[in-house]
Amino acid sequence: MLEKWLKEGKLTCSEELGDMVRMTDIGMALSVYLRANVPNKVIACFAEMGQPEKILLYAKKVGYTPDYVGLLQHIMRTNPDKGAEFAAQLANDESGPLVDIERVSILCASVSSYTEPRVF
Repeated sequence: MLEKWLKEGKLTCSEELGDMVRMTDIGMALSVYLRANVPNKVIACFAEMGQPEKILLYAKKVGYTPDYVGLLQHIMRTNPDKGAEFAAQLANDESGPLVDIERVSILCASVSSYTEPRVF
């Protein structure tokens, strides 16, 4: 029903509504956060949903600069492969590295000590 109301524009999207929905449906919460223009929560949803490749595109689109190292740390712990891809994306951004490469290397090494070695 919530999805129907969202599509019909019968609900006013807000961070609070997104927070309530997030407890049961992160995809629906993402839709609410997008409509409510809550970039930090949108980016957190992308990270939790295993879609870090969308983080940088979205952040640039809306002009928001998240804590990339914090996000990378979270992603590396939950999905080292996606974390390595995200680290490479951050390090090789067309405008220059968006993170301190040395700090990312240390983070990757610390995660690699618990899993197989990663190269970004």
